[in-house]
Amino acid sequence: MIEKIISIIIILILAYILNLILEKLINKLIDKKNNKNLKTTLIFFKKVKSVIIFSLGVTLCLSKFEMFKSLSVTLLSAVGILTTILGLAAKESLGNLFGSISILFSHPFEVGDRVKIIEKDISGTVLEVSMRHTIILGYNNQRYIIPNSILNTLTIENSDYTESETCLFADYGISYESDIDKAIAIIKKELNKFEKPNIKNIEYPKVRVYKWESSSIILRAWVWGKDIFQSYDNLYKLNYNLKKEFDKNNIEIPYNHLNVIMEDDKDKK
Repeated sequence: MIEKIISIIIILILAYILNLILEKLINKLIDKKNNKNLKTTLIFFKKVKSVIIFSLGVTLCLSKFEMFKSLSVTLLSAVGILTTILGLAAKESLGNLFGSISILFSHPFEVGDRVKIIEKDISGTVLEVSMRHTIILGYNNQRYIIPNSILNTLTIENSDYTESETCLFADYGISYESDIDKAIAIIKKELNKFEKPNIKNIEYPKVRVYKWESSSIILRAWVWGKDIFQSYDNLYKLNYNLKKEFDKNNIEIPYNHLNVIMEDDKDKK
């Protein structure tokens, strides 16, 4: 009997210590996180884990007594069967739940991050992360609601993951008769009007001969910005300025021409 009592005390102490460790860990994560969605998830697990830990502890304590051994085994079996039934019945919900847990601990993005989902061609700002889904606010004010179980299988491009500075490629075609060195110098001059990126050991401004087309030479420019929005803004400004500068400096931008031949009745005869 004394051995059983000691075993019960040890089980309860271990359950208490485990619960305390998890409590402190979850509280630390809650304090660290700033968005309410992930806090809600953590608070949910904070409540659930105490019930699970102490239920298992009480069941193990009861199993120490012969009269409760069969009952404890029955309870554990019932819990296992019930868990299996619930798992099958709510497979999708559990997938989303574990998906939210994965997002919580792996930190692929946070609320407020600007992301692009490659496979779905969805771009926008993370608006909300719940226990079932993630809401992304599109740049045209659309709301994309994506289940977390699906989101975890997709490729996410996060502009704010480490550094928010973003680079875009801009391609410009000039004719073979145009002065290529002058065209590159003009593009670099216009790029220098923008803010230089803070990344170390980076070439700026950067322009390269990208490829040769049938009627044009393609020049590629690296357009930087402090974030994705500024990068696009700089790109639009560069497009506008280069058209004016190319016209001033006789840099021809090739485009399709249509020749129309008119015939009168005399020509036909």
